[in-house]
Amino acid sequence: IKLKKYFGFDNALVFDITNACAGMFTGVYIVDALIKAGLIRCGMVASGEYITHLTYTAQKEIDNYMDPRLACLTLGDAGAAIILDRSPGDKLGFHEIDMYTLGRYSPYCIAGPTEEEHGGAIMFTEMGKLTAVGIKQSVAHVFHVLKQLQRPVDAFQHIIPHQTSKISLDEVARETNRLHNREVCSDRNIIYNLTERGNTASTSHFVALKDNIVNSRIASGDNVIFSITASGLNVGTALYTFDDLPDRLRRRGLNGQELQKIPAARKKEDFPSPVQTPRVRVESVGTVPDEKMVTRNTQDLVEAAVEDCLGRSSYNRSDIELLIHAGTYHTDFIAEPAMAAIVAGNLKINGDIESQLDKKTFAFDLLNGAIGFLNACYAASGMIKAKKFKNAMIVASEIENNVEAPAKELRCLKETSSVVILEESAHGKEGFGNFVFKYFTDYLDTFAAYAVQERGKTYVHFKNDPNIEHYYIKCINETICDLLALEKLDISSIKVIFPPQISSTFISRLSREMNVCREKFVDIAHDGKDYFTSSLPYALQHAREQQLVKAGDIGLIINVGTGIQVGCAIYYF
Repeated sequence: IKLKKYFGFDNALVFDITNACAGMFTGVYIVDALIKAGLIRCGMVASGEYITHLTYTAQKEIDNYMDPRLACLTLGDAGAAIILDRSPGDKLGFHEIDMYTLGRYSPYCIAGPTEEEHGGAIMFTEMGKLTAVGIKQSVAHVFHVLKQLQRPVDAFQHIIPHQTSKISLDEVARETNRLHNREVCSDRNIIYNLTERGNTASTSHFVALKDNIVNSRIASGDNVIFSITASGLNVGTALYTFDDLPDRLRRRGLNGQELQKIPAARKKEDFPSPVQTPRVRVESVGTVPDEKMVTRNTQDLVEAAVEDCLGRSSYNRSDIELLIHAGTYHTDFIAEPAMAAIVAGNLKINGDIESQLDKKTFAFDLLNGAIGFLNACYAASGMIKAKKFKNAMIVASEIENNVEAPAKELRCLKETSSVVILEESAHGKEGFGNFVFKYFTDYLDTFAAYAVQERGKTYVHFKNDPNIEHYYIKCINETICDLLALEKLDISSIKVIFPPQISSTFISRLSREMNVCREKFVDIAHDGKDYFTSSLPYALQHAREQQLVKAGDIGLIINVGTGIQVGCAIYYF
């Protein structure tokens, strides 16, 4: 949302993706699906990877040449941004993007704050184990995707792997050539830029791409294989054919002129209306059962909620195809891998495969404060509509990071976890209608949370404007009006309202400001704790259990978060 304010993206939907070194390609995957579903016309994926500070911490801590912190010394900083839109034809652009996560291997690379008194961030990597499984999976997946598309490997002029180390990239070539019993990969087609750039994590592929366009190695019309590997373990393959973008980039470099846009990809009439597909519905909801004693640990809370959800669902854990964690505050401040990958591994949700034909799950984190859960519902719905996945599990979890430090302020969160499973509606009528997300960046500074370190301990510091709830209500009203107009509904058509479960007092104030009777509002926030990212799942579960809704009813979902951001959606029961 800071980028939105400072760069003036007036109509853009914004949220953050966290998925280790696969984060930027995860964003590409989502934007690609939303464009294919006709939900957006174009999208920007950007990453400002700042990680070299880990090298300073590592130099203070490394003991020997086998130390698991050694990989920190390979890291490089780099920013990258790309804009995606619909290709003017099937022969150009991304032919396929496919990604999956093997959570069994999530412990092989973990990054977060150090526990040493000098402070800083650190990454522990079992490099040998991670490289071995990553190469095996990535090489197999590339050729699985090529086979599915009936494309020969020699039809591609370039292979861009994640830039980890020269040894691992050489091993990718050897393994590929061994499988095919001939030279398929060599210095001729594998792109390396480690010497110049280091491992720039999520921006790695796109920095290598730009460098090799500028130096004229990649030409217009070339075919490229992007081979994606990242902690988690995330594996992916993307196949791409260039239009004249390389020539335009090089011309810009020579004369400093702006890139000439391709009119055919920008005309409004070239963009189809949203794909008319069945609605996406909430198949089941799970929360942490009241009677279950669970330690205040993110992984334990999530496990309890996921098991509760699966117990109410028609799906088995192996059926889950997409897993998104949308929580904000979690145990140990783990930055890598994604919490979703850890969850997939702990709960054995397709945590490993023996064959590329086995069931797979793709897992990532979507981070956007209290509004992140509704963002995740929107993103997952788009990917289901685009036929990328048949179902999605969305997980929320929150803890109080400062609860064991009496001198530190608390966020006043409900320490819990919740889960929903989304699927395409069988009859096409039940499920989400339109979503509207609006941003009021004049209030960007009304709340901030950031980590601080003291003597080897990490805490969260909060900066909070005492009038923020007043601003929330003001912004919510404007967003609801836009949603009702888009959906062609009147507020009188709404049977039940699912507000943010900040507090009962907040819900009463919202009812008065909206001039809607209090009885329509689901209220479970009686203990004064903010349900935050779990507001919607808990409220949905309560409405179903208390029979507040029946078939044919229309619900209004309201989310609000710092920024200020407001998200609203219509739900048809």
